[in-house]
Amino acid sequence: MGVMLVTFRIMPESVETDLENIRNYAEKIAHGSGFAVLEFHQEPIAFGLKALIMRCSIDEREDIGNFEDKFKHIKGIMSVDVIDMRRGIG
Repeated sequence: MGVMLVTFRIMPESVETDLENIRNYAEKIAHGSGFAVLEFHQEPIAFGLKALIMRCSIDEREDIGNFEDKFKHIKGIMSVDVIDMRRGIG
């Protein structure tokens, strides 16, 4: 089976939301689901609000919808969206 490279945009509820706390929870969820986190970075949105961008390597048999639903239960998250998905090589 193949691997997908998936990029998620995690939007906080406000500029006061602790992105480091969200990152820690997101890493735990990803590792608990068997996903490999490749990268995290912050992306400015507007008026001081920053989104957390998380890039993962995921087995293509996994259901990404279930993974997104787990994120939505983290306190301080407004939304989670897949912004890029492509099949990995190798």
